[in-house]
Amino acid sequence: MAALWGSPGADPRRTLLAVLVQGEVTAAAAGDLDAAVVAHEAAGRLLSMMPDTGDDMAAARAAHTAVAKLLRTMKRQ
Repeated sequence: MAALWGSPGADPRRTLLAVLVQGEVTAAAAGDLDAAVVAHEAAGRLLSMMPDTGDDMAAARAAHTAVAKLLRTMKRQ
């Protein structure tokens, strides 16, 4: 729940990105293809608008890319 509120002075886009990436990973792991696709598309749009700086962005992008691979596999089944 702390991720929803972020920390004082934090960029709200980074907080939203963390929530979206967590949502796409959780939905994909649970096998909920529809929810994973929605969260994945939203996270992808937000990632494209944000500068690619810092370890947190690299981690978010890596998780997002891993979900993309998992979604491709899930869609084939």
